[in-house]
Amino acid sequence: MKKAAILAAAALLATAAPAWAGVRIGLLGGYALTPAAELGQGLAYGAHVSFDLAPNFAVEIGALRFQAPVASSATGLSKGTLGVVPIEMDLKVHFPVSAKLELFVAAGGGVYWPQYTQDAAAAQAWTAVGFTISQNLDITVGFHFRGGLELALSKGIGLVLEARYATAKADGTWTLTDNLGGPSLTGKFTGLSLDAIVFGLGLNFAL
Repeated sequence: MKKAAILAAAALLATAAPAWAGVRIGLLGGYALTPAAELGQGLAYGAHVSFDLAPNFAVEIGALRFQAPVASSATGLSKGTLGVVPIEMDLKVHFPVSAKLELFVAAGGGVYWPQYTQDAAAAQAWTAVGFTISQNLDITVGFHFRGGLELALSKGIGLVLEARYATAKADGTWTLTDNLGGPSLTGKFTGLSLDAIVFGLGLNFAL
């Protein structure tokens, strides 16, 4: 009886799984919310390639970029824009619901590349008093968890809705240069939050 139930469940999953198992390329656009007080909200976009290991398991490699405005902080960055580019790999588990719909969850990690651009007005304010300030962030490591659904629009094309939580912390350095040739000041800041909640909408294309 137990063996028959297992075979029946396996047959059901096989018939419910989307017909395009194999390799998929995906594109994603969305919006990022950042829980850190000094960061705001901004757009997100990315791409990935997914390799199905079995009807219900896949390994996915992808890159995402999200950005947010930065408010001036005494312990971190000055006013500007922070972009974060995670390059990650994760393990994805599919839960077929019907022939056209599946749910999924995934978790993984990778390298996070922060890209900071100082606000032009803030830079000009420093220049007006004879200084130039520069701030740089180090590449770091982060992790993410995500879940969502994929709806088959046609053979080989799927519409994806997902939510992702990404977490990472970055260290960096700042330099305040006297434009009149005086001594420069340098310092470090640590533990800058790169955390984000990203809501995305995308398309998967089977190869």
